[in-house]
Amino acid sequence: MPLGRDEIKERLRNVFQERHEAERAFGLMNDALNRLNINDTEDKRLAITLPHASGGGYAFRLNFGNWLIMSFRNKKTAPISFGVALLAESPELEVHNFFVFAQNDSEPKVNFYRLPIDIAKPLDQDLTVLYNKSLDYIAKRFENWNGTPYKSSHIRELADAVLFLEKRDQFLKDVYEEETLINYTIDALAGDIGLEKGLLEKWLQAIDRKGQAIIFGPPGTGKTFLAEHLARHLVSDGDGFEELVQFHPAYAYEDFIQGIRPQARPDGTLEYSVVPGRFLEFCRKAQDKDGICVLIIDEINRANLARVFGELMYLLEYRNKDIPLSVDGTLFQIPENVRIIGTMNTADRSIALVDHALRRRFAFIQLRPDFDVLRRYHAREDTEFPVEGLVSVLTNLNREIKDPHYELGISYFLCKDLKAEMEGIWRMEIEPYLDEYFFDNRTSADKFRWESIRSSLGF
Repeated sequence: MPLGRDEIKERLRNVFQERHEAERAFGLMNDALNRLNINDTEDKRLAITLPHASGGGYAFRLNFGNWLIMSFRNKKTAPISFGVALLAESPELEVHNFFVFAQNDSEPKVNFYRLPIDIAKPLDQDLTVLYNKSLDYIAKRFENWNGTPYKSSHIRELADAVLFLEKRDQFLKDVYEEETLINYTIDALAGDIGLEKGLLEKWLQAIDRKGQAIIFGPPGTGKTFLAEHLARHLVSDGDGFEELVQFHPAYAYEDFIQGIRPQARPDGTLEYSVVPGRFLEFCRKAQDKDGICVLIIDEINRANLARVFGELMYLLEYRNKDIPLSVDGTLFQIPENVRIIGTMNTADRSIALVDHALRRRFAFIQLRPDFDVLRRYHAREDTEFPVEGLVSVLTNLNREIKDPHYELGISYFLCKDLKAEMEGIWRMEIEPYLDEYFFDNRTSADKFRWESIRSSLGF
């Protein structure tokens, strides 16, 4: 039985809680369809589906012939998982989970790998070559097929949004209308965050004044949560949008601004084209909008920022200027409606180590463990958890840590069923962190073992 429109929306929002996550997946799937030479969503070999996934939830899948080619699934306990069919030619991929397709002995072996989503875009050079080669082989393998066993579950409307860019924007607007079209007021923001309205207004003014800000603090203080809600407020009641990118030590200028990437030709040879990075793509979309558009850069300090930003260092300070990009020489200016919010875990790298030239280009918003937020959350949710005992333990623990960059935050304990989850959280999340921090001081770590603090928490 075909899925109704409301059911499609519900399932897609289950897989991708935010619109920017869905846009990223749609883009990757569109690349795959182009590589498979699919230009008609009624191609008998194609099925784009939203089935139930094992273990709960749903999956967003691209099936071709009788093979699963690409899949996305969201688990509450882990980031979105990305699965893709690739030729079994890379030993590096064997560390990831995979299953093997049934094939004849004479055929090149193809596996379906489950990879971290951050690997998916942008692909590095070696993986790009393997990805293109794999899809070219799959396209040839199923060239003469006339069907797929998954056709009865094919969602034409969803496939149209994947294949045709002009249909995608309206489709995703409809799916995420409850989040993107409703005015998310400052009062609603304060209620969801649990912070004072006046403080949030000062932070929003700083973001608007500078154009970019970094939220910094120790683990568990809710930096990404705050960034996402500030972005939601900034883009609400307009046609703007928000996206998120996570930096890591291997992230480079070529990934963020632009770079030269290998592209496979139909004859198997390579051409090297200038490809826009994540920020350029974001800015090009923002140029077509009237409302504020926000890019969240999670873990911004984990990359070499001077290397990643390049000319952006100049443009962040002089928003009304343009400058030629180093790869292709085209003039670039940050659109007036673009805002950037970064998050920085000070346990990974102290704010004092951030380049001074970069520091003066951002407003810095500090988050410390706020126990009033913890109290308000459990009062609002009526959890009946003895919060004051937990506050006392955390206060003593942070006093023992003696470093504001490494203090333990409250987000671990913003859980409606904290009574049932508390022991697991403490043993499997808090104690490993303390073991690492107090690696040369076992006495301090032992003071805060579960057996030592459980009575203070009412257990």
